[in-house]
Parts: sequence; C-alpha cells; structure tokens
Amino acid sequence: MRRLFFSLYIVITLGLLIINWASEYVWQELQSTQQSLKNKELNALAQLAAGNIKLVSEYSLSEQLARLNQSEFAAYSQHSIDDFAFAPSQMAQLKAGQAVHLFDQQGLLVVYVVATLPTIYKIDITGDYALDNQNPLSTSFLLTFISYTLLAGLILIWTRPLWTDINKLTRLTEQFSSDTTALSNPLSSRSVVYPLGKTLSRMSHTIVELISLQKQMTHAISHDIRTPLARLKFSIAIMKGANQSPDDQVELTGEMLSDIEEIERLIDEMLTYGRLDTVSSPLTIEEVNINQLIENLVEKLQRTSDVPIGVQISGPVSCLCDGHLLERAIQNIIVNGLRYARTALDITVTLDELLTIIIDDDGPGISPDQRQQIFSPFTRLENSRNKLGGGFGLGLSIADKIISWHGGEIIVAENTKKGARFILTMPIANQRNH
Repeated sequence: MRRLFFSLYIVITLGLLIINWASEYVWQELQSTQQSLKNKELNALAQLAAGNIKLVSEYSLSEQLARLNQSEFAAYSQHSIDDFAFAPSQMAQLKAGQAVHLFDQQGLLVVYVVATLPTIYKIDITGDYALDNQNPLSTSFLLTFISYTLLAGLILIWTRPLWTDINKLTRLTEQFSSDTTALSNPLSSRSVVYPLGKTLSRMSHTIVELISLQKQMTHAISHDIRTPLARLKFSIAIMKGANQSPDDQVELTGEMLSDIEEIERLIDEMLTYGRLDTVSSPLTIEEVNINQLIENLVEKLQRTSDVPIGVQISGPVSCLCDGHLLERAIQNIIVNGLRYARTALDITVTLDELLTIIIDDDGPGISPDQRQQIFSPFTRLENSRNKLGGGFGLGLSIADKIISWHGGEIIVAENTKKGARFILTMPIANQRNH
C-alpha cells in the first residue's frame, strides 16, 4: 500500500500548489481591476475634500471645521500631524499640500489634508461616498468556490481509476466465492492498488492449494484408515465368534495393537504435516552435534530393521539448526530408504561451506520424472517403490519443508548401486527465529 500512500500524497501536494497558484492569480486580477476603479474614486474624493477646505480657508480653524461639517458626504476633525505615524512618502505629500487617503479597520476611506501646520484635517468619508474597497465577502466566496472546485476536480481525476480497479477486484472476489479457481491479477502494473491485486491473486492460489490438500487428506484418511479398521473388525469378530486358545488370543491381540499403532502413525503424520504447513518457520535454533544426532538416530532405527546402516562422517560436525526438526527430516528419509533397500543403506556426512548429508539405498531407485513429485503430500509412486513397507506419502513432504526452512534443499539422484540417493544440503549457521 506504499504506492497508494505516495500517490495520494503527491496528488494532495500538487492540488494545494495548483489551488494556491490559481487563487493568487485570481486575487491579483481582481485587485488589479478594483484598484484601477478605486484610484479614480479616491482621487475624486480627495480632490472634493481638499476643495471644500479651500472654500472655507478664509475663516479661522474653528469656523472652518464648523462649516466643513455641514457637508453631507464627510465628517471633518482637526488633529495635530504628530498624532499620526505617517510614512515618509505620505508625510512629504501632506507637506506639499496634497491629500493622503487611507482606509480604517472597517474598510472606510479616510482622507488627510493639511490645514495650517501642524494642524491637519482628518476627513471620514460617509454616506453614499463610502468606499467598499475590498468587497471581502464576494471576493472570499469566489476564491473559496474556485479552490474547492479545483480540489474536487483533482480528487475526481485521482479516484476514477482507483474506483475502476476496486470494482475489478470486487468482481474477481465474487467470482472466486462461486468458483474456487486460482485468480490472476487483472490490474495494470501502473495501478496504485496493483500490490493489492497481486496479494489477492497469491491468496487465491494458497486457498486453492489448501482446499486441494484438504481433499487429499480426506481421501488419505478414508483410504489408509479403512484397511486397519477392517482388520480390527475382523479380529474382534473372530474373538467373539469362537473360543480361542490363549496363544491365538495373544496373536490376535498383537495384530489388533499393530493395527491401532498404524492408525496412530497416520494421525501423527497428518498432524505433523498440518502443523508444519500452517506455520511459516517455527525453528528453535541451537548448536547441534551432528555426529551424536546421526549416531543416536541410526541406533534407534537399527533395532527395527534387518538392513544394515553404514555411517561415514568426516570428523566432528556441528551446526546451528533446530535439532529436533532436523532429526525428524533425516529420520523420514532413512525410514523411506530402509523400506526399499535390499541389502544396505549408507549415510555420508561432510562439512564444507554447507552441511551435506547423503543417504544411499540399493533399492529399485526413482525414475528422473518422479524425483520431484515424491515431495508432494500423499504421493506414493506407482512402481516397485510403492507399498513394499507401508507409508502414507507424508514423510518426504515433511522432510522437504523442514530442510527448506533451514535454507537448504533435498535433491534426489541415482547412486552407483542403481538405487535412490537423497542429498540434503543446508547452511551450517541459521538465523535464530524470534
């Protein structure tokens, strides 16, 4: 929204500058016209006032004042020239016998004429000869009208394309609400709300992906839980249907527990993936001894597998990472390899500028066109690496997300034994997540 802010800021600034310039121009034009008329009237009034003084000049000052105040267009009063702070140019005019005209605070004309220095006459023009010198009401109204008209025009020019673009986005969201299809940004890159359209498009893609994931999870649950549930029902029916020997009961109980564990593993995998898929980067960074992590992991997995696991680590290796999540990622890949390995699984760890962990198995391998596909959730390949040992199609997706959070990647290749090779690479130092 930074673009919208700067656009509005520029429009307001330019609008104020234009309004100020236009108002100043109109004011000068009005003043020029009024001043021309004003000067003519002022000169006439000043001459009239001075002429009256000349007509009574033969009388004394008090008699002059009494006779002058008989005039209908002005009020005369006598003052000392020192009572007023005239400008030097005005003082020169007065001493030269010329009339000086000014305006008082009410905008009325006042004329000053020398009687006999230091006495001067102050002549307040009244009646029909009073001069509305500035006409403040009409001038102010005109300038206000012009200013608001200009401002309204600028706002209209700026808001018209904005209104059009917002209508486009409104129609797009209405379309998305009725047809859940990923949207493309319909706005021009010059639009002030282009980032909003871009965000809306990205959000629609995310929603479509989440809906697709929900469908996949629903399908996986209905498919993968149905089998162990059916076996559980069958085992319960056998136990109820006939008298079973203690050995048979132990065997059936063991099978039922195995089915329950399979359901628990599926639920655990789904919960783990759902948690990782909705959190951006929940890393708890600490220094982890990779040698110890691999050693403990191999020892744990070797208890439940007949395939020997070989480990080769080039010296002491440590890394700043989330040890718990990294162990989960490596475990998922090793378990996947053990599921398909025939005679051996090898782990090689090296440390250079990056931490590199290579996991090789001697199974059937993965074809090049399927190597990226296997990291999609609920994906199980329709070949010899399909269901030889179970699995729900989430382990590699979880591993890929964890490694990507650490700034690394997982690459699938083919090893010398024609099996699958998983190469994990990641930086040895990750920023702490606060």
